Amino acid sequence: MIVVGYGIWCVSFLFAEQDIPSSGSMGTPSTSPSWAVEGQEKKEGAGILFFAYGSPAAVNQFLVEASIAARSFRNQNPRSLNIGIVTNNATVDKSLFSHHIRPREDLLFAGSDCPYGPKNCQKNVPRQWLTRLYYMAHSPFVITWALDSNVINCASKGVASFLDAALASNLWGYDIAHPSQAADYMYPHNWNIMYRWNVRVSSMMRDWLLLQLRRGITTDDQATLHAAELRGRSTNGLRVGQVPNAFAAAFYSGLRPKFFPRITRTFTGPVYVLHAKTSDPLEWCQAFNSVLGPRQVYRLDKSSPLKLFQKVSQCKETLKVGKCPLAGANGNRKNANQVFEPPKQMPPEHYKFTF
Repeated sequence: MIVVGYGIWCVSFLFAEQDIPSSGSMGTPSTSPSWAVEGQEKKEGAGILFFAYGSPAAVNQFLVEASIAARSFRNQNPRSLNIGIVTNNATVDKSLFSHHIRPREDLLFAGSDCPYGPKNCQKNVPRQWLTRLYYMAHSPFVITWALDSNVINCASKGVASFLDAALASNLWGYDIAHPSQAADYMYPHNWNIMYRWNVRVSSMMRDWLLLQLRRGITTDDQATLHAAELRGRSTNGLRVGQVPNAFAAAFYSGLRPKFFPRITRTFTGPVYVLHAKTSDPLEWCQAFNSVLGPRQVYRLDKSSPLKLFQKVSQCKETLKVGKCPLAGANGNRKNANQVFEPPKQMPPEHYKFTF
């Protein structure tokens, strides 16, 4: 056994030898080739990981956002958290970030100003997610919570307890977890990913990296993660969970293929981690937590204020639908403080690999 201490938490985490990715290039006879990253034996504890890399304009935008996010996590939790950031900026605020991971220059790939199509360009802020993927595997933590920079911690104490429980339970027996974009089956939403480093996650991330290279580094990395997870479930027994709604609050399209109206899944208590509008995150926190009973938050269009549905009948009447989107068994009846089994997972054999 390899004993890995994790500093201020004064507890030891045991890494079973058979769970460490093999350094052999072809894996073992019973597993797919894995990704034995350099220094993996030094991973320790649980922590949050942000990203702010790329061009000067991109670094400036995302480092400001990540700093606002990190400050909210520091302010809302009673003890120090491990919070890392992957950025090619020369310095970071050490009062906010406990770990500064500087990406290699040759891994800062060229991105695209228009990764979401010609109507959604952001000039001088080229985007690509391959660098993020690479450094997710190189996270310094055993349990990593990789978050987008435009998040906010809205309520006190819950995040520290959530991370403590994730570490103590080995992520409640799951290998990776995230919110689901789809209402009828698990489909990853990559702004919020938790994972524990082991053979299965290593193999899945290796596959994900290669799929992303094959499909194009500026293309949607959620489709390639979905494909890699399905293959991991089929070949290695990868366990994919869903992050509870209170720690993964986000808007989704209510009436697809339209982008609006936007609606969240059901909440039954405080919302802790919110995918927020960066210009007024505190206002969003107040709106999401103005009521703590069962509720969904919605917006009818881009300019409308945030409002609440507290009854399914209100949702049906306002949206003029027979079934309220995302109001069903999407975690609202599960333990609100731990990763849970998604209501439905797509069978791997039903997925068509077209890339």
